[in-house]
Amino acid sequence: MLKPGLPGRPIGSRSPVFMPFSNEAQPSPVVCLNHAVAIAMSESLERGLAMIDSLGAGGELDSYHLYHAARAELLRRMGRNREALENYHRGLALTTNAVEQRYLRRRIANLT
Repeated sequence: MLKPGLPGRPIGSRSPVFMPFSNEAQPSPVVCLNHAVAIAMSESLERGLAMIDSLGAGGELDSYHLYHAARAELLRRMGRNREALENYHRGLALTTNAVEQRYLRRRIANLT
């Protein structure tokens, strides 16, 4: 049985449904970043990172700490620790949230 409003997803299913973006709607860069992370976690780290890198090419997300943190996490999972550290440091420099700072410092400490 399918749940109304969620095409192709059985009731009680915990698997995410990735709906393609409409050609009419222009999702924000943050929404696109979240989508790229979801793709990385569900399909391929490499594909997700490529999507994130493509988003970052325009510079719109350069001052967004979670862009750098997400990129760092994927790089870390791929074993690219030097690049991950650079991105964790960049994210840390951009955030003022104490909880996020502690998290990023722990990630940095784990890689050094």
